[in-house]
Amino acid sequence: MPDEKVVTKDFGEMDAILIECRSIGGLSGSPVLLNLGVARVIDGQFKQSSGPMEFLFGLVHGHYDTKSSDIDLVNYDIDADQTIEHINTGIAIVVPFSSIDSVVKAYEGRKEGNAGA
Repeated sequence: MPDEKVVTKDFGEMDAILIECRSIGGLSGSPVLLNLGVARVIDGQFKQSSGPMEFLFGLVHGHYDTKSSDIDLVNYDIDADQTIEHINTGIAIVVPFSSIDSVVKAYEGRKEGNAGA
C-alpha cells in the first residue's frame, strides 16, 4: 500500500513498507534486499539472467513490539533474547529505496551547487 503512511511511535506517520521478518534491536539501518532469482516472466516474456537479480529494497527502520499482556503466553514461544514485557511481532518497518534515493540526490545537488563557493 504505497499511498498509506505507516504510523510509528517516535516519528509519527512516515513513508515506509511493512514486511514480515525477524527484526530485533540493532538491525536498524540494515539493507533489505530483494532476490528475484535467475528467471522471471516480465510482460509475458521469459527473462533469464546469469546470476540472481538482486535489488536494494530499502533500509530497516525498526520493528513492532506488542505487550505480553496482549498475548496468550501459555501458547507463545518466547526466544531467549526477548523479554516478557515486549515481544517482537515479526513485522519490520522498512524505509523504501525511493525515499533514500531522493535524500541522496538532494544532498548531491546541494554539494554540486556549493562547489564554486
